[in-house]
Amino acid sequence: MTTEDDDSALFRASIQGTQPLVKNNTLHHSKVVPKARRRPQETESNRLPINQDVGVQPVNSDCQLSYFQAGLQPKTWHQLRQGKLAIDAELDLHGYTVDEAEHQLDSFFQQALAHHCRVIHIIHGKGLTSLNAEPPVKNLVNRFLSRCPVVLAFCSAPKHQGGAGAVNVLLKSPEREV
Repeated sequence: MTTEDDDSALFRASIQGTQPLVKNNTLHHSKVVPKARRRPQETESNRLPINQDVGVQPVNSDCQLSYFQAGLQPKTWHQLRQGKLAIDAELDLHGYTVDEAEHQLDSFFQQALAHHCRVIHIIHGKGLTSLNAEPPVKNLVNRFLSRCPVVLAFCSAPKHQGGAGAVNVLLKSPEREV
């Protein structure tokens, strides 16, 4: 038996019963059912600046969302649409009212920007159980993203990531902000 064989056997014996660490660099926004309480008045300093002048039409459950700012590279847009860009953070808005979802969105964006996330995934659902057959949370997400100046592009996720019930979002990198 050689020294190399001894070293190999010693190494195997020393790692027996261990498991590899799972590399997970994603930011998960936990879904917590909010307690009924009065929310403090929001100020301009703790909310994202929203472009109010962008007109956004309501969408239906099966509508594919799509938006990008001028100057986005076609390859990047294609990768976002196909779900090929690594997702840095995810938010699931199932079960939230529109008001709760808006608060969750704003909070999630603050965290995503603080963690320098580039691509985020938002699950809004299709609103199939809504009263008016309109998806209220999907419409909220569409309006919010269309008006948010840190959003470079967004589109409905590919089928394997939720299809018309989710959206992939590309955020401006901090060095591109003006």
